Amino acid sequence: MDRRLIKLKNTKSVSEVKKVRELMPKINRKNRELAEMLNEIVVEVNLGGEIIYANKKAFEKTGYTKEEIDKGINIKKVVASRDRRKLVANFSGLIKGKKPTRSIYILKRKDGSTFPVITYPDYILDNEGKINGIRELLIDISDIKEAEEKIKESEESYRSLFENSLDGIYRTTLKGKYIDANPSLIKMLGYGSKDELLAIDIPTQLYARKEDRPKPDKRNRIFEARLKKKDGSIIEVEINSGVTYKDGKPVCYEGIVRDITERKILIDKIKEDEKRYHAIFENTGTATVMIEKDTTISLANSIFEKLSGYSRSEIENKKSWTEFVMREDLKRMKKHHHDRRIKSDAAPGNYEFRFIDRFGNIKDIFLTVSMIPGTEKSAASLIDISDIKEAEEKIKESEESYRSLFENSLDGIYRTTLKGKYIDANPSLIKMLGYGSKDELLAIDIPTQLYARKEDRPKPDKRNRIFEARLKKKDGSIIEVEINSGVTYKDGKPVCYEGIVRDITERKIAEKKIKESYRKLQKVLNDVISTLASIVEVRDPYTSGHQKRVTSLAIAIAEELGLNKERIEAIGIAALIHDIGKINLPESILTWPGKLSEIEYGMIKTHPQLGYDMIKHIDFPEPVADIVLQHHERIDGSGYPKGLKRKEIIPEAKILAVADVVEAMASHRPYRPSLGMESALKEIRQNRGKLYEPKVVNACIKLINSKKFNFE
Repeated sequence: MDRRLIKLKNTKSVSEVKKVRELMPKINRKNRELAEMLNEIVVEVNLGGEIIYANKKAFEKTGYTKEEIDKGINIKKVVASRDRRKLVANFSGLIKGKKPTRSIYILKRKDGSTFPVITYPDYILDNEGKINGIRELLIDISDIKEAEEKIKESEESYRSLFENSLDGIYRTTLKGKYIDANPSLIKMLGYGSKDELLAIDIPTQLYARKEDRPKPDKRNRIFEARLKKKDGSIIEVEINSGVTYKDGKPVCYEGIVRDITERKILIDKIKEDEKRYHAIFENTGTATVMIEKDTTISLANSIFEKLSGYSRSEIENKKSWTEFVMREDLKRMKKHHHDRRIKSDAAPGNYEFRFIDRFGNIKDIFLTVSMIPGTEKSAASLIDISDIKEAEEKIKESEESYRSLFENSLDGIYRTTLKGKYIDANPSLIKMLGYGSKDELLAIDIPTQLYARKEDRPKPDKRNRIFEARLKKKDGSIIEVEINSGVTYKDGKPVCYEGIVRDITERKIAEKKIKESYRKLQKVLNDVISTLASIVEVRDPYTSGHQKRVTSLAIAIAEELGLNKERIEAIGIAALIHDIGKINLPESILTWPGKLSEIEYGMIKTHPQLGYDMIKHIDFPEPVADIVLQHHERIDGSGYPKGLKRKEIIPEAKILAVADVVEAMASHRPYRPSLGMESALKEIRQNRGKLYEPKVVNACIKLINSKKFNFE
């Protein structure tokens, strides 16, 4: 609709008024013809709120007939009661000349069922140019609303596990900045808020020694570290760290942190007691040796005899521990031996190595070693973990290609009532406890049928900690587990328990499952983005390939400007789907080969907001949704949809804006030939500093003039 007609009373020429009066019926008739072609609802309402026209799609969607409309139906009748007050307020404003804005209502069909819509109102003018009604375009958003609810439910479920875990859970950049952290990690490290923790530099402010922070190729394992709390004190932790990859390259770290300070103190006390109670040496249950400063084994117990194949008389004061170590591990272990005697905690107290026995057999060994206080001797305990290693490899080879984190975790995950009934449990817990199905497990009484002693099941005030328990499997056999149990509260009262059950021997298997799950989830996200991009081209074939070409130029500009990898990836994602909002616009407008009317162009200008609304709930690591929303903003405030200026526009959106303009002008369109690259460069050069960010324009011109980039 030509907005100049609204101000008809200000027209001074009588002949011009006459022409406008003759034109108005034609304009209104043309709008109705266009409405019948649309795949969306269009209605016209008079000043009294009566529906005076509805297109075919309106009849299909609401169940009303043309005859019923002709008899007179008020617009309030087809809107759900909860939205009628909002409708009346908006309608009153419109008939008084208030600027039309979109709204969301719940429509009521003839049969009483409902569905949500977004409305785009406009004025209907009489021959005098006065408002005599309102025309509404209504777009059904049922699918979007349903998807939003499902995503919200899924996010709440997994967010509860994240927020209530007593282990610290985190995600960081490769360079060393926290992306996210749960309350347990914030509390463990002594910070007052998440924002405070997210602000620190991990290598220099968290690790006791910044070189102790592992690189990507040293992750995907459980390792111990010494971390600095906010107050400068040191805590010992066990970190289960995984690497998330994209296109074969690491993009972030994520994992679980457990405070083992008390465990370390206990281990140290046990090692001190070994000096006083030498009689225990023979009965430790593990292969144990005493080692002198010169690497000679001075004492060995009977289990070490069995492990090595040598008798005690052949070992003690005759053999060096270095004779039992594979060459590849020897240099590392010699350094630990030396460092430990300079400072007792300068070398790890627990690690794995490969052991060679008398007959040349190679065994995987878990070693615990510590200095004996007041001496230069160390005590070492060796556990043969060859069978565990072999089992881990077999399980790794047989893993399925993809499952969700919950379904594939080798830790048992559960939620129970306070009285003792399972609400939910994952397959690992069902299997761990020996039940054949989830329904079978959910039917048991936890205090009497699960715990070896029902009094061992903690009350709410004894939870929110990690504890060990003995559980009964279905067949009556007993397993030892470590339970990370939290309490969920509502209105200050406990409502349920949820947590993680870990079979201590299965930790490393669980890590591999989590790593695979994250990689698959990342692939799904990439596939969704590609699918969204292809949907736009199906709906708007006249700009086929536009998004991909804009993506290639935007990425090239970002690289020229020296942006980091994460921001470049965010620009690439946003550019690939920057026109996604167009799928909510009528296809007849998108495929119209001629010049659009002002109303039609106004609808086109809503696509950045529509695109933002579609993707704003996707948890991208960078502000992809904001880039899509702002890619038509201009630094002088003349852009849309919000008229942002300069620093109000994020840098990534300024890059996408230039790439979008250059590609659009340089490419052919059905309603005009290509304007050519020179015209495109002239446009951004002339409006550098006015519409477009100068440094972005300079980078784009440099790329194209130096032939470092072309759309071919």
